[in-house]
Parts: sequence; structure tokens; C-alpha cells
Amino acid sequence: MAEYEMVVVSGLAIGIDAVAHKTAIANKMKTIAVLGSGINGEILYPRQNLRLSEEIVEAGGCVISEYPFKMKAALHTFPQRNRIIAGLSRGVFVIEAPQKSGALITANFAVDYNRDVFALPGSIFSENSAGTNNLIKAGAIPVFSGADILEAFGIQTKEDKKENLNLSSLEEKIISCLTEPMTRDDLIRKSGLLPKEINPALSILEIRGIIKESGGEIYPVRKF
Repeated sequence: MAEYEMVVVSGLAIGIDAVAHKTAIANKMKTIAVLGSGINGEILYPRQNLRLSEEIVEAGGCVISEYPFKMKAALHTFPQRNRIIAGLSRGVFVIEAPQKSGALITANFAVDYNRDVFALPGSIFSENSAGTNNLIKAGAIPVFSGADILEAFGIQTKEDKKENLNLSSLEEKIISCLTEPMTRDDLIRKSGLLPKEINPALSILEIRGIIKESGGEIYPVRKF
């Protein structure tokens, strides 16, 4: 994932959050930590990850908080900060989550904000996979490798082979306009095509796996 210039956003918590930040740094990726406390070093929570927060900044990432500089963490501050994690992200990937988990709160915010939600499938006998499996059941994208996330974002991997897509002139015009994710209305304005022309073509392109529509926006699954 590092070669695709992605940024990892997480909450600096002990466990998977910390692993996500450390892995990003180790792979020379930028990472953002969103705190449930102020950013003063004396009250930063969790205290065990104070040095990690410094490493994040040293590696070119950032540590942010909406709370006053010396405000201590409280039970209500963590669900609140999760909305910022979701808001900063294009997609939220839940790796482990029991039925009641802060990660599920973040996933719910992601749905509200029209972000993609990804989940790691787990054993039906594992309590820590109950939340992720339910997310998949509700429509989250299951992730078996980083390629699944790249595909959802319309990023072509280096392993993808070029193929002759046999696009019509209408389809080529649509693809050429999709230089960034955009709504149908924006695409109609940019292309100058009529809705009766563009809507059937979009349906065909999505069925063929060439574009994807998610969160009200359309983008190519492959780079052209």
C-alpha cells in the first residue's frame, strides 16, 4: 500500500491503532493520529504512546485534537473523536471489533459521511470478529488483501494487466471526464452529454467493472 501514497488515519490507542501507525512509519507512509485528549505531552492519552506520537510527527505525519491543549481524556471524548477519523478518511477499515466497539462507532460515522467501509472477515466463533462480520453482512467491503482497498478506490495496481476494453466513443468520453470522483450531475455538466445518453452507459460500465459508484460519486476502477 505504501507505493500508492496513502495516508493512515487512526486514534493512537493501544493495540491495532498503534500497530497501524507504526506500520505506516516503517513503510515511509504518512499517518495521522486523532486524539481523545489534548495534545499536551503531560496528559496525552494513552501515555504509553507518547513516544509514538512524537515519531509520527518526526516522520512527517501529524497528531491532532479538537480538545483544549491540556484537556484530559474522558469516556465521551473517544466516540466524539471517532467522527473526525471517519471525516478525514476516504474509507474506514475495521480489522477487529466485538459487538460493542469504538471501531463500530467510527464505521457508523463513515456511513453517515458517505465513506467506504471495509472489514476483515473473521471466525464466526471469535468474539472480536462479531462486529466485523456483521459489518460485512450489512454491506461493508470484505478485505482479503490490500488490493481489495485499492480496487474500491479505483487505483490500478502494478500487477494489473492492460487489456483492450473495446469502449465505444461515448464510453471513452465518459472515462476521459472521470479525472476525479464526481456525481452524476457533475459528470453530465462536464461531458455535455444528456442524461438519457449517460445513464445507460454508466450502468454498462459499472457492470463491466470499469467504473464504480459509491457514496453518490462515480470513479474509474482502473486508471487510464
